[in-house]
Amino acid sequence: MYKEKKYPHKPKNKRFQELDAIRGLAAIFVVLYHYTYQYYISFPNEYKFPFSFEFGHYGVQAFFIVSGFVIFMTLEKTKKSLDFIIYRSIRLFPTYWISVLITFIIVSIFSLPGKETTILEFLANLTMIHTQFKIKGVDGVYWTLLYELKFYFLMLILYHFKHLKKIDIISIIILSLIIVISLLGFDHNTFYKIIYQVLLLPYLGYFISGIMFYKIYTKKENYMTYIALTLALIVSIVIDPNKEIYIILFIYMLFLLLAFHKLTFITIKPLVFLGTISYALYLIHQYIGYIILNYAQTYHISLLIATPIAIIISMILAIIITFIFEKNIILYLKNYYQQYQDRKNNA
Repeated sequence: MYKEKKYPHKPKNKRFQELDAIRGLAAIFVVLYHYTYQYYISFPNEYKFPFSFEFGHYGVQAFFIVSGFVIFMTLEKTKKSLDFIIYRSIRLFPTYWISVLITFIIVSIFSLPGKETTILEFLANLTMIHTQFKIKGVDGVYWTLLYELKFYFLMLILYHFKHLKKIDIISIIILSLIIVISLLGFDHNTFYKIIYQVLLLPYLGYFISGIMFYKIYTKKENYMTYIALTLALIVSIVIDPNKEIYIILFIYMLFLLLAFHKLTFITIKPLVFLGTISYALYLIHQYIGYIILNYAQTYHISLLIATPIAIIISMILAIIITFIFEKNIILYLKNYYQQYQDRKNNA
């Protein structure tokens, strides 16, 4: 009789603490952006937080660079396409489904005018591709996940056809095409709209930058790596709808320090911990925080008190999701998949 083996899935390599710290920074930037700026656009009122962290939305771009870094690193170590698909799905979907369910229940109970969703919309959200079909999100932050999935798909195609070693030249060609199209003013015709969807504009430059930073980090770069990185920066500046150039340059400088192993000073425990819970925190914070801020104003509670409360509650939920659900579910599913592969190989 077949005896199942146990597989304690520990990382084969030490985690990049610098990456975790960047994730932590990016997560708190996005949270502050939503609570001190975006909230007042969605729910205008005379009372506002004393300062506006308007540029915090660039935490999303930092997440995209991290994705480029991590996904290329992952694919380099992947033995077959199915492994990549399964492990990425295990990493993304369980935490996402739990967050969608919690947010849907809380918004349904406590109400958030204009943000509520129907059961059908909730079910559509579970696919993670609902924004492609203009379906309302259970939470507003989910739009970025479609870009992540599209990026995974493009990278999987390159992996399948064994083109990862040509990633530098492929990136240079694609980025050059985007720059030419933009400079020639062809950015409003049908062809460009197709390119826009397929090539993840306006965020492709950030994903490619992450790949190039990884190559520099692992000392696998060549002169084309730096050309691709420069073009990615140009595309990020030219295509980005907000064009806060100094913020973009700051993000690139941060990752450049990482690539040259000069970012160890950022690995303080609070940031690394925030990086550990960053995925759940990102998914859970926005609308639940908005509900807290709405109630605070209804009961005339100072936003100086309400905003930190919203942050703390979001972090508590993220910690619960990460350490009680995410880590255990991921461990179980990875073990199950490995056991399935063993049974298949031994059959």
